[in-house]
Amino acid sequence: MGKGSRNRLNREGVATPEPKKKATKYRKPLSGAAKGAIAGAVCLVVVVAIVFGALVSNGTFKRGNILVHSKTGDYDINQQMATYMVWDALYYTAYYQWSYLSDSIKQQTGISDQTTYCLTYASSGVQDTLRSSINSYANTLREFVAVCDFAAGQGITLTEEERKSAREQAEQQLDYMALLSGLNIKGFLKLYVGNNVKLGDVKDVAELQALYEKMREKKQGEVEDSITADIINQYVKDNPESFYATEYISHATTDTALRDALLAVDSINAFKTVLVKDALENGENTYKAIFNKYATTLSEDANEVLVAIEKKTTLDDLNAALTEQGMTTAEYAKGQEGLNGTLSDWMFHKDRKQFDSAVVRTEDVIYVVVLASTPAEDKVQAAVKEFELLDGESYTITTGEGDTATSVTDEAFRTNMINSMLVELELLEKTDEMTLYNDSENETVQEILAEMVEAGEEAIPENETESYDKEPEEDSFQEWMFKDVGEDFSSPVDIGDLKSFTETKDDEDTYTVYMIVEPMKLDTDPLVNGGYLMFEGDDYENKANGFLAELAGLSGDDLSGKFTAEDDAVVSEILSESSVTVEELAAWLFDEARAAGDTTVIAVSDSTPDDDDENEPCAYVAFYQSRQPGWEYSARTGYTNDTMQAWVEELIASYELTGMDRIKDRVETSTGTGTSSGTGTAAPETTAAVA
Repeated sequence: MGKGSRNRLNREGVATPEPKKKATKYRKPLSGAAKGAIAGAVCLVVVVAIVFGALVSNGTFKRGNILVHSKTGDYDINQQMATYMVWDALYYTAYYQWSYLSDSIKQQTGISDQTTYCLTYASSGVQDTLRSSINSYANTLREFVAVCDFAAGQGITLTEEERKSAREQAEQQLDYMALLSGLNIKGFLKLYVGNNVKLGDVKDVAELQALYEKMREKKQGEVEDSITADIINQYVKDNPESFYATEYISHATTDTALRDALLAVDSINAFKTVLVKDALENGENTYKAIFNKYATTLSEDANEVLVAIEKKTTLDDLNAALTEQGMTTAEYAKGQEGLNGTLSDWMFHKDRKQFDSAVVRTEDVIYVVVLASTPAEDKVQAAVKEFELLDGESYTITTGEGDTATSVTDEAFRTNMINSMLVELELLEKTDEMTLYNDSENETVQEILAEMVEAGEEAIPENETESYDKEPEEDSFQEWMFKDVGEDFSSPVDIGDLKSFTETKDDEDTYTVYMIVEPMKLDTDPLVNGGYLMFEGDDYENKANGFLAELAGLSGDDLSGKFTAEDDAVVSEILSESSVTVEELAAWLFDEARAAGDTTVIAVSDSTPDDDDENEPCAYVAFYQSRQPGWEYSARTGYTNDTMQAWVEELIASYELTGMDRIKDRVETSTGTGTSSGTGTAAPETTAAVA
């Protein structure tokens, strides 16, 4: 991949690029909303391209007031440039802040459009906090000047073509923003930036920014090219907390019996199994609660009673049926003491009518209930019969019919059901001796099992990660894991090791039990330098094969550059397996048999694997350059960033931010008379710009 498009993200920020389409050249006219969104994005690009020169253009101040002096005399930054730079930084802040604002706050500002909000925020920020904003941006100002001075000392300059391109692009971007605001460039700068910033200042900024980026990229390339295996290994050794981590599971409880049960296990699966079984015994979704939701369909007695008394239409018929079932009517009041809440809710539901009947299931009891009257004034005449659930050996469950019917006691059913769930959760290995319900054709049994599996999944602890700690607190989880780490960073704990810590609060002890899942290790997940381009629609396969043919004989930067030239291609040095959502594509890219320069066409039936939309076939053209483990990528990125930062700090050490008193005087004398934002709305609360 060409150096000009390298991705400098840290390992944590590994991008998740989605498959893209092969774009057509035709572009539809933009809607107003789309233009507003693009205006925001365009302004962010202007941040990078304009950052430098906008500061020069703050015309209410004298242009001769230099804030950072260039040692070569060619790259001074004056007050006008600083003003624009602050405006631009505040716009950047507001652009991302907008999505986090609540609707009520947006209404309070009186601004419903993101672009207007950002422009108002930025312009009011420059006027209200100019001095503090420029102060907060001091290091950035110094860095621009210092790096450009360094470039001059190295004989590095912009070609005429690069200079012209930077200036033209700045004008085009600014013109587009102004157009979306219904203004020309001059009016836009006057209204939103103020202080007499001119287009010429913006162009100067773009040119300086281009030189700054050119020098930084050259220096960064030199740093990257100098990296050796020894440098990488030493960087990891010097910064182990950024690379080594231990994976574990844990559970906190106030129950000493549960703590002891967890400490007695001998495997990760056993640890999880204890928690699953405990949840089914004592949690919110207990086995008893789950089973009883479906038990009425297995209780012949309750169903027989319901059939005998339901669908009566006269009191004589109902009373006769109740007598046969040994039931009598009684008066019940809403909220009556001793009346089960679930049963009461059914009786006094707003739609309940005389002769309604049902089987009402609760935690411990099945109620067969029928109304002898319509509820009135929170009272009703009803007949109720109770059936106790889960009464040990006395309760049986029959599965199957006829000769294949099988009856089991509740105890056996419970054991077999829990074993079925553990096998389903891969916490228990299936054996031939087991009686399991995973393959049962009984619909009710399957429903019970499905809810138990769901409850079991919720009880299983998720894997967590703890980064290496050089100086852990005494008697802490971190000390247990890291205190005795060897010089080779070998872990003092091993898979399955257990440890319990107790915390006492308000005279109650909480026990947290930890189990090691993976000892201290480096992130070895592979990252691929490669990319892909998607083709869909009519004749997609021929188009994909045509593009593949254009890649013949290409390698290295020439190969990746062919993809980079396509706007809709995904090209990255840090493709992770999780970032490539198309299985066939990921399988090819991350195959260990891949070699530098490999290319292929992969046809798939579904162009939107993560969506519910109608599937459309498509084809991907993919290329592969190299792969590296995650830790190595992180080390290279970290070493490069640290080296570049040290280089910048050394450069700016001899540069100062000066002339701030004149800004102070101007701000103080212009209180209440600053340039209006011109939006006609209340300006949002502003903050100082952040470098």
